[in-house]
Amino acid sequence: MKHSFILLFNRYRAWLKPEALEQARVVMWLEDNLYRFTAIPNATWTTSFKQKIVNYLTGVRPGLCDLLVVLKGEGLLFIEMKLL
Repeated sequence: MKHSFILLFNRYRAWLKPEALEQARVVMWLEDNLYRFTAIPNATWTTSFKQKIVNYLTGVRPGLCDLLVVLKGEGLLFIEMKLL
């Protein structure tokens, strides 16, 4: 695990809502296990019309998963984070 990630996580975890906190823990696990992944910023909300257009033009669409993980063997894993 990258030392800087742990420091950021510990310092700013109070800013995270419960679902985001769990996603950050999954991200730490993925990093520890050397997976390639990305988060998909569908939940990013803004009042900026310019940013909304940039998001749309660069492919941000609602309804897609929260994380995309490249499996070490073959394939992709799509993860949708939900708390009950």
